[in-house]
Amino acid sequence: MTLIQGNPPSKSSHAPSRSDDEVILETYSAKECYSITQEHFPHPSPSDDELDFPIAFTISVYKSAQLLERLLQAIYMPQNIFCIHIDLKSSDTFRAAVTEMIKCLPNVFLATKSVDVIYPHISILYAQFNCMEDLVKTKNNWKYLINLVGQDYPLYSNREMVKALRGLGEKNNIQSFYHPDIKRRTEYAYEFKLQTGGSDHGTYKYFQTSRKKEPAPFNIELYKGANHVALTKAFVEYILFDKTARAFIEWLSDTRSPPETFYSSLQQHPGVPGGVVGQQPVFIMRAINWIEKDRDGQPNYECHGEWVRLICWIDIQDLDWVFGETMRGQLFVQKIPFDFNDDVLRCISIARQKRKYGEYFFS
Repeated sequence: MTLIQGNPPSKSSHAPSRSDDEVILETYSAKECYSITQEHFPHPSPSDDELDFPIAFTISVYKSAQLLERLLQAIYMPQNIFCIHIDLKSSDTFRAAVTEMIKCLPNVFLATKSVDVIYPHISILYAQFNCMEDLVKTKNNWKYLINLVGQDYPLYSNREMVKALRGLGEKNNIQSFYHPDIKRRTEYAYEFKLQTGGSDHGTYKYFQTSRKKEPAPFNIELYKGANHVALTKAFVEYILFDKTARAFIEWLSDTRSPPETFYSSLQQHPGVPGGVVGQQPVFIMRAINWIEKDRDGQPNYECHGEWVRLICWIDIQDLDWVFGETMRGQLFVQKIPFDFNDDVLRCISIARQKRKYGEYFFS
């Protein structure tokens, strides 16, 4: 199967390059704080309900300051709090551009510790944990934490997002289900090795060793799920400080795709804050179109953008399913291409402004 295919990028797209990061760096370096907050990060006045329900965000990024700018502009609200983790292998220009971009936003900051994020390695979780550690130390009394990457984009306003999170009833929203693939991923230890000539996600490759692993600690049952979550603050504190969670993180560190095992397994472990054992609530974190091997390689929908690692990097025609009935409860869409089409983000931005939670535009 060809994993990367589809239509050529739109001519109106932005190709991510070092010059793009330089544009962001030069733009924000030349402006005073008043200009930055008023021109680049305007926002509606928060309602009393929003003020009473601040949200924490972790955003893991490694390139394309322009796409990060568009994401941050879409989700920025003064009562919320945002931690951005920049990959250790990101360019100095990218890091400088992001630093300048957020310099006048008091509730947006860079993670104090950075890691080299490798897909699908435990380092994906470490990046999120580093931001979680910083976020729990703030004075902001946030209620839920949402983890994002630079290629996510919101499908609802903050007001409707708060409505959706309140509807969770102080439970985590984590995809969690049994899958036979779990055994293959966790029965033997895996190693990651640096590849000559690799780039981005191809820098490292994982290999299964002959070393069989002991069962998971504390009788944790293993489940699978997406690495897109909404977590209660109590659950975040559990991850950071509870011995069960810490032991599980260590146990997962040499397994395959631990981000797809960690949250989903703890969600169903008895006594976990915000957890749900058994039948799970409806998953509302991502509208995503991907090729499922369980369905003989058939995608959920036709992809009008590009298939990259089994996931559709969307173009404007894909908004038909993004805003369709099946995806109506999803809070974010993934993935926005790095060479993003302005029209895609413009259409989403217009649609989401007055969209009520659960509303759909296409059947």
